[in-house]
Amino acid sequence: YMGVTGKILNSNVGKNFLCVIAPEGGIRSYELNDDWLENITAGWDKNNTRVEITKDIISKLSFGGLDSTPYSNLSINDRDYFDNFSIELADLTVSRVYMKL
Repeated sequence: YMGVTGKILNSNVGKNFLCVIAPEGGIRSYELNDDWLENITAGWDKNNTRVEITKDIISKLSFGGLDSTPYSNLSINDRDYFDNFSIELADLTVSRVYMKL
């Protein structure tokens, strides 16, 4: 348990997003796109699939995807929150032996 607040949101064009919300309201979103995830992991074994999906999630939640609060608009506390969230997510991944950074 990482103590992160998040929601699954649906757009008006049928897309789904995982949104992580920082304490002061900053948002990082990650589009849940099955076709994209299947394409980046096509033909790979289970461990490589986990690595690629985790890397994709970490990068998009760290740097912000569509509908994320721009980095320049984040408070210092929210910037720290997202930086720490990314580190914790990467550490969790490494501790489960899915990938090595």
